Amino acid sequence: MKERTVEMFEAASHRLEYAGLKAGDRTLIIADTYTHQPLLDAVYAAAVAHGADVTVMTFRARQQPFNWELPPIIENAIYNVDFTYSVMSQGWFYNVSSERVRGHMRKTGKKFAMWEGKPQAEGHFLALLPGNEDIIKRSKIIDRLLHDVGMIRVTSNLGTNLIMERGDPKKQLMNTAEGQTNYSPLSLESRMAIAKGEHPPMYEVVSGTLMFQGAYVTKCPGPHGHSSMVREPVRMEIDRGRIISIARDTEHGIFLDDWFRSWEDPAVYYIDHFNIGVDHRIRLENLDNLSVHFNYAGLLLGFGISFSSNRGDLGVFRANGHIEIHLTGATVFFDESPIIVDGEFTRSSGLRAHNRRPGTGSAWTEVEGHVLPEQPDFHS
Repeated sequence: MKERTVEMFEAASHRLEYAGLKAGDRTLIIADTYTHQPLLDAVYAAAVAHGADVTVMTFRARQQPFNWELPPIIENAIYNVDFTYSVMSQGWFYNVSSERVRGHMRKTGKKFAMWEGKPQAEGHFLALLPGNEDIIKRSKIIDRLLHDVGMIRVTSNLGTNLIMERGDPKKQLMNTAEGQTNYSPLSLESRMAIAKGEHPPMYEVVSGTLMFQGAYVTKCPGPHGHSSMVREPVRMEIDRGRIISIARDTEHGIFLDDWFRSWEDPAVYYIDHFNIGVDHRIRLENLDNLSVHFNYAGLLLGFGISFSSNRGDLGVFRANGHIEIHLTGATVFFDESPIIVDGEFTRSSGLRAHNRRPGTGSAWTEVEGHVLPEQPDFHS
């Protein structure tokens, strides 16, 4: 237990320094009543050891993550410190308070960093330390490839066959971080139309069959949502950027179909973002937020339209529900070039991790002068 505490402290120290914490910074740590206590303790101890002037504020976790705003007392506290670190158990995006805080950080240059505060996020808190040169290099490569591609095709041995038109990079901005890149397959005009309850004005080419095998994480109902690995594929039909049917012939198919129907909101069925993960350190079975976003050669299709300034939208909007559907084992073509084949990056993509699936058999060599060991005698 003590060894784990030391590891957590060291990981927190690395993260805070990487995020720009300086000695003497007025520092605020935000938590909620479901925050994993060892994670909170590690961040607090590391900030104090770094010489920061630290305050911790904890509020009651909300039951519906997609409809809550940060308590005003905490939001005001953010404006009066130099550095904020969130270990809230719930995602806090696509709402008015988060946009105000983002705007404050961009105008003032102050620092805001975060980590998912759930127990399942502890493993990746330790393993996914920022600043890994291989991950940074891969992230830059996939950023360029996704920016320049015209048409994306996703297939699989199970029967997936999806077509996605990249669209105008000036209108469909990407959000690239260490470990992944994403973009919205739907144009700004279409997202705005959906937010107003209208049909998209443009024909969006995100269509075909998805044979979903991998994992999913829902953002609601709150505060915990649902998550699971999916071994038996679920068939989904997608037309013009929205799910039109989910087969109910598997246990997960029934759950997912019921989950989408339960929100009674057309915006939940539309694809919000498409991500490609490049971090080989991910363990998908952890089922935390980074698992489904950053998993090496995994594809994430997020359903449930959400707006924010991060992707160039003019305001904020959140569908009643949001789900991260992470596809494994797929083959991906950028235009006519294969980027991923059967769940592994191709050599030509420049994205394959070191020592992953070499692809050619080792040569057999006869060594002159070597002597075989004597066989043991089991009968004596």
